[in-house]
Amino acid sequence: MKAIITYYPEYRVQAKKEIAVFDGKAVRKFDDLTSLIESPQSVAEATDKLLASKPIFIRHMFPVLAEGVCSKEKEAACSTILEAIAPHCDITPGDGFAVQCRALHLDVNDEWGAKDVEVHVGKHFDTLGCVPVFADNRIMNEDIAIISVLIFGEYFYAGFSRASQNLSSHSDEHRLLSRSSREISRAEKKLKEAINAFKIQVTGTGNALDMGASPGGWTKVLADYGFHVSAVDPGDLHPSLHDHPNIKHYKSRIESVQFEIPFEIVVNDMNIDPQDTARIMNDLAPRLVDGGLAVVTLKLPFYDVERAIGESLDILATYYEILNLRHLAHNRREVTALLRKKSNYN
Repeated sequence: MKAIITYYPEYRVQAKKEIAVFDGKAVRKFDDLTSLIESPQSVAEATDKLLASKPIFIRHMFPVLAEGVCSKEKEAACSTILEAIAPHCDITPGDGFAVQCRALHLDVNDEWGAKDVEVHVGKHFDTLGCVPVFADNRIMNEDIAIISVLIFGEYFYAGFSRASQNLSSHSDEHRLLSRSSREISRAEKKLKEAINAFKIQVTGTGNALDMGASPGGWTKVLADYGFHVSAVDPGDLHPSLHDHPNIKHYKSRIESVQFEIPFEIVVNDMNIDPQDTARIMNDLAPRLVDGGLAVVTLKLPFYDVERAIGESLDILATYYEILNLRHLAHNRREVTALLRKKSNYN
């Protein structure tokens, strides 16, 4: 089995441990984020073991089922890639699919690139009656077929898998991060990604609490869903949120605010030690309804990363089930946790 994986370079050691779950080892490094790995296990065995282990730091993976050399001429290169991967693609008419291509160090004088490959391969399956999917939210939330391609210089690596097998929705996080929008802050995208990655069913009814709210990115996401949001932070919220009917700003530290209302969801992006974040979440647990969800970022130190995560989760486990923990594309030196309050604590 061969596969392409991505990970944040500062967590290479942790990613290497996660690869070892299926006896994998890196055999080629393409850039700081991307490596080719090999394992003596089959694609199915390796994928099942990786998914079962719930990796935190491997961001994306796709199996390499075809590889070769690209022509510098666009049509020839695209045709070569299509001919190599098409026999491995189990897509029937009516199936939804997406083509995701990354190009690294492509030396063709900008005559063609990743988008050209996506269009060429996509058109082929479109003519067969398959249904191309372009919306990120559908790719994130539906288990569609994914055709993945990595081009490195003159070489290409291509694979086929289901979205659920790739750990994250898109192989090229740089393209996702660069898409322009009118967010208040980058953190807004972070919560949106967590909602999609963890497949949170957001009802938008009831009350939400946002701790460490300034400048209000997460507050805005929750209010846009329909929640009545209590935003707590000594800092200011963005001016566009000042008159929002669903937002009440407590310009204070969370320790100084007392709430009587129950919250359906709590989010926390406070920039403090992860163990302190966990203790604050426990203090707030009585205000979260039984079975209520919490989305929390744990800011990681520059050393003893695993110890910091382990201690934080041990603290949280008193009041919460740990449903998921991932280093997402919009995270930097932090991981995002999805928690659910246990029903036997108030």
